[in-house]
Amino acid sequence: MAFYNIPLRVLKYVKDSHEKGAPLMSYEKAVWRLTKENADFFNLDAGTIETGKRADITVVDPEKLTDEVHRYRTAEFLQGQERLVNRNDDAVALVLINGKTAWEAGGFAENFGHEKFGGFLKGAHIY
Repeated sequence: MAFYNIPLRVLKYVKDSHEKGAPLMSYEKAVWRLTKENADFFNLDAGTIETGKRADITVVDPEKLTDEVHRYRTAEFLQGQERLVNRNDDAVALVLINGKTAWEAGGFAENFGHEKFGGFLKGAHIY
């Protein structure tokens, strides 16, 4: 199994383009494209931060978006199995799933994997 972190790479490319003086898009548009645009495409009630909604939030430190997002390595997955990963753990400062801390300061929360955090988001498909 492999994990390829496209969102962090997109944010890195946008950051690099700004630093070179030729922005691909604004940071805000990049975040929208990675969140709300995808949610709308799949007809999910997600992708925004609103009162009374699910609190699925990822906090990214743009200063830590480095070339590390391009490096491949293995990480433990599912009862000691390994998987190929492509990510930068240092760039992700915090992940909240349904309002509960799942990841903080470079590691999973103690209760992550031992209690329910989120659930399957079923799209309202239109045919």
